[in-house]
Amino acid sequence: MSRTFLQPPGRPPSHRHPRLGLLCIATTLGIAGCQPRTTRIRIQDFSHPDGPRSLFQEFDDAYYQLDAAGDLNLLLRRRSPSEAIPTEHITQTILVRSYWRPIPGTTRVESSMINAKITYVIQSGRATRVYEGNGFVSFSEHQKGQSLSGRIESGQLRPTGEIGDPPHPFGRARIEGTFRAIRKPRRGTAILTDIKCLLQSMKPVDE
Repeated sequence: MSRTFLQPPGRPPSHRHPRLGLLCIATTLGIAGCQPRTTRIRIQDFSHPDGPRSLFQEFDDAYYQLDAAGDLNLLLRRRSPSEAIPTEHITQTILVRSYWRPIPGTTRVESSMINAKITYVIQSGRATRVYEGNGFVSFSEHQKGQSLSGRIESGQLRPTGEIGDPPHPFGRARIEGTFRAIRKPRRGTAILTDIKCLLQSMKPVDE
């Protein structure tokens, strides 16, 4: 398995394949202690002709919502300047929605289980690429319900939609990572609403 930059060194950046700020990863992800200090996502891309690549991205913003049943909406977002087009920004958003929550000591838990839907949206200007899939998410709250930490495991992604001519940073892939999020209801709801509206305007793709 190769570990490389999303945009190979020495190759000029292009509109279709910008680096997106994803960097090479040198070690396997893990949680240091009980609570990760950063939100870091690892992508293992299986579509590269030279074999699987391991890529990672740290997210600056991480928000969460828990409903009355204990199901999670986790929203991760990073916005950075485009290397290919200086006047544009690239926005990466990940939405993780759980539909049942493992309870330590009560629920039989294995990382190969599935309990969440994962949506990864990459926007470059008006062009957008969407990946969707399923995975396993485990989490716990801290600071009297004001912060949350956990990890994503066994996630699978595939391209499902796009708008315009978006970047194709990876194809079918595995996703995992650790996160630390805060509760900001207004900010989280605003991002969630944006993503829902965006998904309604996608042109379906299948790779």
